[in-house]
Amino acid sequence: MTADESIAAPGLDGRVNRLATERTALFRKAGTTSGLSDPERARLKSIERELDECFALRRQQRAARSARRFNRHP
Repeated sequence: MTADESIAAPGLDGRVNRLATERTALFRKAGTTSGLSDPERARLKSIERELDECFALRRQQRAARSARRFNRHP
């Protein structure tokens, strides 16, 4: 994903919220049982990778917005 794909902030926020909720549920399950199954551990890794991508995209979007703001000529 790149900032050029311009995922709207509400869409990105919703995606982050869904992933974080799922990650929390997996953490809770791991804490109440003796851990996670192999597929659950794989899903947790996938979620964490997707969250990293979302936050990287958010940083790119903010950097692009800041660059546009500071490159404006009066």
